[in-house]
Amino acid sequence: MEPNRIYHLYNHGNADDNLFRCDENFRYFLQKYGKYGHPVVDTYAYCLLPNHFHFLVKVKAASTLLDLTGFKNMSGLVIQEQVIQHFSNFFNAYTKAFNKMYDRRGKLFLTPFKRKAIKSTAQFLNTWKYIHQNPVRHQFTKDLFEWPFSSIHDYRLKKSRLLTLLDAKTNSVSDLVSLELSELITNWIEPLPFDY
Repeated sequence: MEPNRIYHLYNHGNADDNLFRCDENFRYFLQKYGKYGHPVVDTYAYCLLPNHFHFLVKVKAASTLLDLTGFKNMSGLVIQEQVIQHFSNFFNAYTKAFNKMYDRRGKLFLTPFKRKAIKSTAQFLNTWKYIHQNPVRHQFTKDLFEWPFSSIHDYRLKKSRLLTLLDAKTNSVSDLVSLELSELITNWIEPLPFDY
């Protein structure tokens, strides 16, 4: 995961395992994400479902990453590996707590976690839309605004124009697709706060 690059991150529970069995699991996962993920990435979208999750993130600049204490303690690893190590630590911390809570053993997540580089504005917008529509697509709810473990609520509170992308009748994103991806990220969409 390279500095200043945008990625769609996702993973699934191992075998038929659910990653989240109760609301507290969802909240704890987001708390741990705030601790381990937020220092190394800016987050633009997320959705947590019982058996899998999605994040749309941008890895922070190399200069920001090198200022982090954890990166100074990981000598010998290149920056990309250090970012991945932060996420590995995140998944391990959550798994240990989950296993202790439910008296279980073994891995909880499929490994390694998946990451897909986002290379265009259209791909960013389509991924953003896909992530937020996931609870409906997997039939956990009929209305994506009813799913509590999604960043869609942050956008709804801000009355963001991005919400028009979720309207089934609105498939045109031409006014946004014409923007360069860096311009969209810098001037148009803000990272989500992670103060859980």
